[in-house]
Amino acid sequence: MVSPRTASEFHQPRSQTTLSLKQPSRGAAPKRNSPAHGLQDKYTSHPKYKSGVKIVHNKDEEAMPTSGLLWYRGPVYGALPGRTLRSHSTTTIRNKAWVIGGYDDKQSYRDIYCLDLETLQWSHPEYKGDIPPPCRGHTATAVDHRIFVIGGMSTHATSEPITVYVFDTLTLSWTRPRIALGSSPVQRRAHSAVYWDEKIWIFGGGNGFTALNDVWSLDVSPIINGRRTVIYRTEPSALKWEKVEKQDNSPDSTPCGNWPDARGYHTADVVDNFMFIIGGADGQNVLDSIWVLNLGTKVWHHLDWLKGSSLTSRLAHSSTRLGPYLFIFGGVGKEYNSELHLLNLVTLQEERRRVYGKAPMPRGYHTTVHGNGRIHVIGGANATYGFDDVWILELASLAYLPQITDFKVEPLEDIGWY
Repeated sequence: MVSPRTASEFHQPRSQTTLSLKQPSRGAAPKRNSPAHGLQDKYTSHPKYKSGVKIVHNKDEEAMPTSGLLWYRGPVYGALPGRTLRSHSTTTIRNKAWVIGGYDDKQSYRDIYCLDLETLQWSHPEYKGDIPPPCRGHTATAVDHRIFVIGGMSTHATSEPITVYVFDTLTLSWTRPRIALGSSPVQRRAHSAVYWDEKIWIFGGGNGFTALNDVWSLDVSPIINGRRTVIYRTEPSALKWEKVEKQDNSPDSTPCGNWPDARGYHTADVVDNFMFIIGGADGQNVLDSIWVLNLGTKVWHHLDWLKGSSLTSRLAHSSTRLGPYLFIFGGVGKEYNSELHLLNLVTLQEERRRVYGKAPMPRGYHTTVHGNGRIHVIGGANATYGFDDVWILELASLAYLPQITDFKVEPLEDIGWY
């Protein structure tokens, strides 16, 4: 079964040393009642001891051509987390990366850190409202200025309904929306979530008993369209879950019973009306398959894509979509890695690019987000260390990719779907 804890459940060595616990990063945020905490306002803590960043020029460093990619460690400053960031979530809204929860080998957390992707300044905002319990292996999906945090709350195997909390990045407040009566997915971790057509679509994960491969959609339109409810001083109607049922008899479906294997710690990205699922693990095996769900027709397709590719089986990796490309980083299969793969969604081929600089240490259970023309790798862990660092992949000539929106995935019958 998929266990929502660590790599040890997937036959990987358990972390023995955690850097950010035993050796806190310089500039780690002190406790809020500490005199060293410095100035505070409603939104941001400003430590006295590290108010800026010093960038050192290395004249011996190899120059990077504009056609290449460049790795370097992010010169962050401010109220740094100072603890391992593993199985946390990171969600970008208006060029700020909101980090929620996570795990450090001892406990789960429910605190929030915010990284300004332009200045690379960390802050540790205070928040209010119906605050969720500590979480890890949850999903955090951006919808306008809100973040929908789903799952990851339970500390034991359970068949209880999954939890949904909403964080408003403008008011710094939590709410727990009403859920309509009816069927709901069970609580879980290590699942995935994407946003499409005013719905959040979740897939897979594990509930402590077994791995899962179900698909559910949560209609969040009552909150999105909440402006009119404010005018009439009424509450938004309840959010409703809907299960995607298997369509073995659909004329457009693949052979009867063709449905993805149960899995967790995979990635999910949405392109048009297609949800791409890559890798993951079922508790016994690490998977290398790519599955695509047509969110419009509710039909799954398996994509025979990885043959001939250097992208091997993995879980706990990350995937960031920039225009017609997926940037896949890290994860663990036979061992942890720091590999970077570029998958072209138009040609459905892997592309090779020259990468300069020193790559981050091998890791999984990290997050990656795009902002300010760069991809940011935040936290993670491997079999030896836990991380609270930020690594940056400078895109150089590829920085234009997010502006490419006018592209289509080729017809299914032409690209090796079955």
